[in-house]
Amino acid sequence: MAAAASPGSGSSPGFGLSASSDWIVVRDGCLRCDEEGLRSLSYHPALNAILAVTSRGSIKVIDGTSGATLQASALHAKPGGRVRCQYFPAVDKVLFVDDYAVGCRKDLNGILLLDTALQPPVAKPEDMVQLELPVTEAQQMLSACQEKIDVSNTEGYELFINQLKEGLKNTSHETAANHKVAKWATVTLHLPHHVLKLVVGAIVTELKKINQNVAALS
Repeated sequence: MAAAASPGSGSSPGFGLSASSDWIVVRDGCLRCDEEGLRSLSYHPALNAILAVTSRGSIKVIDGTSGATLQASALHAKPGGRVRCQYFPAVDKVLFVDDYAVGCRKDLNGILLLDTALQPPVAKPEDMVQLELPVTEAQQMLSACQEKIDVSNTEGYELFINQLKEGLKNTSHETAANHKVAKWATVTLHLPHHVLKLVVGAIVTELKKINQNVAALS
């Protein structure tokens, strides 16, 4: 909303406008964020994006120009936790908090990796962890595994590669949308910590042998 005084309105010292001034309220624009309500809003100027915490505890990233929803994420938060987020311009980072964990994120090539923002620390090798990758990096990873190296004998590789393929398939509708939405699309793998370490370690070792680099492993 925007408010303005009508032309010719007088003003009195010590007060902005006289008591007789007429105010006209005009709608400047409206963004529909979430039908079930919001808890808070935070603006990220570097990304020109609004971070909207919904009443359900998820976060929506809304484009500041078009109002399009670029991403929606539950942040890996535990059920019942009160999610909050705030952008801190002094360090150009976003702080995420719920009742169980604290996370901090700087943008990665113009996007925020939100699905893992509140992922708790690993306590034991069998713990399930999430690895979140931008779609472009996931595509590079898949291409490297299929065309440049062979680590198929590594424990957990089949699970890793199948999740990578499935994740890319599931994001195909997002990457077909407008370019801003496509940029924010990510692939998230869910694997035991020790399996992820084994597979990624094997991939890195083989890529080093052929002097190749994959952004997702940098």
